[in-house]
Amino acid sequence: MAEGNTVKAHEIVKKTTTEDAIHFYQAFKEADVNVPKVSKLSLHDQNATIEIHREKKTLYQLMQIAETYDEIAREWTHRFPLTREAHKLLVNHTKNQNADINEAIVQTYLEILKTEPDTFIQTKHNRKTAIQTSKQAANIINQIKKEGYANTLPEIKKFDTHLLSEKINPGSTADIIIAGLFLLLLGGYRY
Repeated sequence: MAEGNTVKAHEIVKKTTTEDAIHFYQAFKEADVNVPKVSKLSLHDQNATIEIHREKKTLYQLMQIAETYDEIAREWTHRFPLTREAHKLLVNHTKNQNADINEAIVQTYLEILKTEPDTFIQTKHNRKTAIQTSKQAANIINQIKKEGYANTLPEIKKFDTHLLSEKINPGSTADIIIAGLFLLLLGGYRY
């Protein structure tokens, strides 16, 4: 089910237009999202939409450019691999009817974060902070595997407090988890 949905989504994004790209840039400017500074077609550049229009760049082509430094762009251009993985993990964590959906989401979030340094953290802070955050998530996942979720909850809360106090927001990972949850719901999951 997830594979079919992500294949369809990939087909849709491959068919995006120049107008889609321009609307995307306009939306990002309105939302004032923190994005990395790049030399060409930057979201910070007032004239980028003019250049996109002139070069007839589609939104998908822009994602191909951004995939080298942006996790979400890679999702678009590589058929949503982390989204599919998040969905698979969520399915596994919720198989038991008594499974707690919040626990499943937190554990899946940590598992995805350990796998891929979050590009939103990297943009806001730096690559070292993103990698360190992934390592911390990996340590917590290892502890969950050894001691169980309930016994690891104090460490999870400590990690959460640390992220909040340092203003470290794994936002790209959050986007992937949201997409995985959407696939879970499309697949019929009900809490």
